[in-house]
Amino acid sequence: EDEGEYECQARSDLGVTRASLTLRLQATRVLVLPSAEVAEGTEVTLTCQAPRAQPGTVYTWLKNGRWVTEGPEPSLALRGHRSDAGLYSCRAGRGPPAPPATLTVLYAPQQPSFVALAEPRGGRQAVLLCSADGVPTPDIAVSRGQGHPALATNRGGTSDPRFEVRATPTSLRVAMAGLEPGDAGLYLCSATNSRGSVATSLRLEVPGVTLSVEPSQEVPEGTKATMSCSATAWGDKGDNYTWYRDGRWLWEGPSASFVLSPVSSADGGSYQCRASGTWGTATSVPVSLSVLCECPQRHPAPATP
Repeated sequence: EDEGEYECQARSDLGVTRASLTLRLQATRVLVLPSAEVAEGTEVTLTCQAPRAQPGTVYTWLKNGRWVTEGPEPSLALRGHRSDAGLYSCRAGRGPPAPPATLTVLYAPQQPSFVALAEPRGGRQAVLLCSADGVPTPDIAVSRGQGHPALATNRGGTSDPRFEVRATPTSLRVAMAGLEPGDAGLYLCSATNSRGSVATSLRLEVPGVTLSVEPSQEVPEGTKATMSCSATAWGDKGDNYTWYRDGRWLWEGPSASFVLSPVSSADGGSYQCRASGTWGTATSVPVSLSVLCECPQRHPAPATP
């Protein structure tokens, strides 16, 4: 960039005089065409400009300081693949190497890597990890499915106090503390730059307890009803189960099933189970049990003549 027109000016009481000259440096340099920043797939030509080179000069090319090739041609042709990006320098014969020239290859983000890790610490915590590669560096965001605002980004962090965000230029880590059943569901990780956008999703399972009734939540009086308490806490089973009807304690023990046989009308009500294990304690949402009563039919009295 020091090449160009230079001017010298002299001033005195007798007047002003000027002189100019053109400075041409004899240093070797790398010329990148069509540009030092190209979209992936664009062919690039690097030319080693060495003003003092003589016919038969051997040109040596270096990329990131490592030898690439050498030969009598002063140009190096590249296909514009993302692996071609780097710092290029050349040397003409035994002369000094040219200052490195940067080649940047632009490409859309690749499919993000998106995983969820469960950590059974204290309360309940999950960590969402998303990483994506692209040039320019992509903006990465995690949201609750398509069309929802971002919960966290690698640029602006998060506004939810339950979330702790850590970010690098190509990754986003979101630690979610105090998980609740409402946090379960589909999560989306998107990566966007000037070349395009791509996203991937996962389903987050929140630890909890599910209560089910067999054969159904409506059973005839005198039959059998079996309630099952399923603990979905990081894949572990519960060590102890406590059963409640209408908020009152019924029974406690290691069995995940509670059997009513035969069912009576007094068994109707709202049931819950609580499962405890090394991961903590969780309680199911209430499930109603309705008992169908087999009441005797009333026959009308015969009419009197």
